[in-house]
Amino acid sequence: MPKHSTVLAVAVCLAAPIGLASAEDAQPIFAQKLVDEAKAHHPDVVTIGIHAKPPGTSEYIIIAHTNRASVGHKSEGADLVTLKTGKTDGPNPLPGGVFDVGVTLKDHAGKKVGFVAVHFHPAADSKDPKADALHSVLKLRDELAQEIPSEAALFKAGD
Repeated sequence: MPKHSTVLAVAVCLAAPIGLASAEDAQPIFAQKLVDEAKAHHPDVVTIGIHAKPPGTSEYIIIAHTNRASVGHKSEGADLVTLKTGKTDGPNPLPGGVFDVGVTLKDHAGKKVGFVAVHFHPAADSKDPKADALHSVLKLRDELAQEIPSEAALFKAGD
């Protein structure tokens, strides 16, 4: 079995028991609740996704996202570089004045629990949209960290 198929098979098998399988889940995991609330409170956020390692695995996947179809996809590319180095990825310009920013996500005690990727649209009157995007995403990351008691909490059923 090719490596990608093995990873996908593991992700699918793990997704159902920990609540990552579909948008129809009756009770999404805590990470999805965080993403949904962040999007609701930050209208300048276009998309937001949290990458983490599900319990018992060694691979990072998207565990929560504003686009629920992205949940379960394997983390790759720049996301993995940021996870390894801790260095911010971006802000990288995208069409329409949007910036892509990826940063390490920590719990409220400062322990790394994963990665958060955000597509951010600064205000039209911003004098420095790139700097505003970075500042806003770092602030959002810090807000999320205050809500996260531990890595394991990300996978528990949300209230």
